[in-house]
Amino acid sequence: RIADFSVFRTYGQKFIRIELHDPDRAIDEEKNRIAKGLMRWQMKYFGSPYAITASTVDIGTAELEKILRVLRADPAYRRKYARTVRQ
Repeated sequence: RIADFSVFRTYGQKFIRIELHDPDRAIDEEKNRIAKGLMRWQMKYFGSPYAITASTVDIGTAELEKILRVLRADPAYRRKYARTVRQ
């Protein structure tokens, strides 16, 4: 489950860190070895197995953070996707 989001800068790039309640569980549940290795690396260096850089999407970091926060706070979104989120 997602606990929070935070923005940080490293290596000259902005990232959005998706903070989880149980990041080790998310890593353990990953089936793909390469993805699992990347998640461990991100956990070690960024503090979360998930970190998104704005260069991978067509919008800026601030706009992406705003969208994520709105979606997280929207009860309709949470009801619709509650079954797909790993608890």
